[in-house]
Amino acid sequence: MVRAGQDIGNAPSDKPRQGLRLRVRLAGDKGVAREFSSTAATLWNAIDRLHDEFERNRGKYSGKLPYVHLAKLEQVRTLLGVVFSPTFEIISWVVRPAELTIVPSEVADPAEADVELDLDEEEVPI
Repeated sequence: MVRAGQDIGNAPSDKPRQGLRLRVRLAGDKGVAREFSSTAATLWNAIDRLHDEFERNRGKYSGKLPYVHLAKLEQVRTLLGVVFSPTFEIISWVVRPAELTIVPSEVADPAEADVELDLDEEEVPI
């Protein structure tokens, strides 16, 4: 994982997919930051549109974060099946909550991990 705008470098193989990871706070979770991640292209595109809106308006709301809600969720049929395409909307701007001011520790590069997993299919919970 790298911060937005940084060079992601070369993939170690053709298997990894680009994705995104965000720290968020859900409306009912005061004091708790959660991690939201995905490799889905439809979500990536929705977050990209949301980020464009954020960039256009953030100068008007210095030091605040957008309060976002899921405005619409559409089913999209593709050759690979049905996927869901979200539309997010900024409904207001709020003071940054304390739980989103702490910078998370750096994420280890999975390519450098010394962990080896050997799971039989029968042992994986479904």
